Amino acid sequence: MSEEILGIFRGYRILGRGFLAKKWECKLYFTTNRLIVEKETGLMSRLSGPFKGALDYYLFSHVSPRDKLKMKKLYDEEKFNHILKANKENFQIPYSDITVVEFTGKDLKVFIEDLDVPKYKFHVFIRDRYEGDFMNLLSTILPDRV
Repeated sequence: MSEEILGIFRGYRILGRGFLAKKWECKLYFTTNRLIVEKETGLMSRLSGPFKGALDYYLFSHVSPRDKLKMKKLYDEEKFNHILKANKENFQIPYSDITVVEFTGKDLKVFIEDLDVPKYKFHVFIRDRYEGDFMNLLSTILPDRV
């Protein structure tokens, strides 16, 4: 089975802790195999692409079969590789590397090996009414690690 997009969400990556923590805007691509993190750069990144502006949100369980096929055509292995190479800040997290994830108050913490300190922290821009759907997505892709 080829890799497919299950969800796309905007957010920001949190580096460090507290008041001095650095943050940068990103787009989180949840695929069938991995999480791809793309650093957003500049205003144009928010105004271009398949989901312009605030509509930059996709969840496979909320779209029609036609839209799923469109997404599959839009994002293939070549596109994923292009995203990863486009910026040195872009990276991927294979689901097999993830020990556990926590999602509380729109904050997503990804733990790899060390269960005391998250390896990655993100704040996901998601409306309150969709938080349950986001949790369902996490439970689908990481059933025993949420």
